[in-house]
Amino acid sequence: MRIDFYLIETPNNISFSDLLRDARPDNEHRVQNVNDRTVRLQQIHRREDGLWECEMIRIRMDEVPIVAGLDGHLAVVDLEDDEGIGEESCFLYDERTGVMVIQRNRFGVSASVVARFFEQVGALPEPVVPTVILERDAIAMLSRMQDVRRFTVRFAGVRNPKLLTQHKPSTASAIQLIGDFKVPSIEIKISMGRQRGAFPLRDVLRQAKQFMQRDDVEKLRAYGKWDDGNPREIDIFSYAMVEEETVAPDANRNLPYTDRIAALRAAFNRRKDELQDLYPTQGS
Repeated sequence: MRIDFYLIETPNNISFSDLLRDARPDNEHRVQNVNDRTVRLQQIHRREDGLWECEMIRIRMDEVPIVAGLDGHLAVVDLEDDEGIGEESCFLYDERTGVMVIQRNRFGVSASVVARFFEQVGALPEPVVPTVILERDAIAMLSRMQDVRRFTVRFAGVRNPKLLTQHKPSTASAIQLIGDFKVPSIEIKISMGRQRGAFPLRDVLRQAKQFMQRDDVEKLRAYGKWDDGNPREIDIFSYAMVEEETVAPDANRNLPYTDRIAALRAAFNRRKDELQDLYPTQGS
């Protein structure tokens, strides 16, 4: 099981802990429609050490898969009108550092969906923002890059192209082109070309942080000169903080929640000192 790390940022005077504290899996807001996904808060518990343990389920109400046998036999999954296929994802939230540790499940609930869920439940005026946490090596490398000549970002699983460019009205024709081709991914390259000069590093880092807040970005690279004068390309996402844990399926071929949440705790504990150094007073 792969495990990802995110820093959670909330609007002023609102803590993510309070949003979790106000949420209960038995209240009227336990099911939300988030980005055209039906999401349910299934489990939530706060430990004495300030670590929240949560389980969320994406309920697939349409495009339900069939049951297939190795012999080629096919059967329809018999579901009631209020039932769907559940995709489970668990996460931890540490009050001290403001870090979320989440199970990676591309069919389940992502960090951005978790953030949007609690944003909706709390009726917040501004968004809750999860940002990918990078390894220390990436931060050190980026600080050495002086002149950025090219910047590349690729979006995967684009369902609504307008979401990528809605803040740029001048790109209406590009939106139309993307929509016409119905592409599964979009790659954007921003380059100085043959012109002299470079992009301001501060602007590049700020834009990179914004891209790291999206879970549909699968590629993020910067190319330029280092402080020693040599050119180099950095694959930023290859330095994302990731851990792996082995979780064995049960007799029903499911990964039990208790085992998955224990795997998240183990991964967090391995990184705990490093995260507390990075974000000593971030959480709440």
